[in-house]
Amino acid sequence: MSFPLIENCNSVGYISKTYGGAGMVLIALKAIDSEAFAQRNYVLLDILHKLVPFFIEECVRKNNNVYLKFYDIHSVEDAEKIAGLRIYIEKTDDEEPDGETHELVSYTLYNAPHTEIGTIRTVHEYPMQLLLEVHTPTGSEVLIPLVEDLIESIDEEHHTITMRLPEGLLGLND
Repeated sequence: MSFPLIENCNSVGYISKTYGGAGMVLIALKAIDSEAFAQRNYVLLDILHKLVPFFIEECVRKNNNVYLKFYDIHSVEDAEKIAGLRIYIEKTDDEEPDGETHELVSYTLYNAPHTEIGTIRTVHEYPMQLLLEVHTPTGSEVLIPLVEDLIESIDEEHHTITMRLPEGLLGLND
């Protein structure tokens, strides 16, 4: 079985967080109907800029949410390793996305010069501000304003963004 290249796929969302104790995850869909998504046998996850197939053992739709259980993901610890990753599906004529996951979701955020803050899970769009929801390596969530003056670099190839955050900003989330 061969799998498509990234240019032949659409990003349709990301793995939001773990759910339960058996390795199930909550999916944040942005560009596909949950009913159409639930019919899939596998999805492709962006791991280190490579699309890796994950086969679906169980798909549960409940209250407009989609929960997936993948084969080979059997614990919360396993599921945490894939939390925040972008989900791709192969482009087909009947699966045209009506929206797009923000391009910074799944990027790793650094505070200059080289301090890792975490992985961007969500970009909240407000009228005058974008706000990054970042999952830290310690398992906590922090909110960072996306302000042009604070951005030092965005590396699309390595999916990283480096910002120079004001001292004390990260402490506001405690």
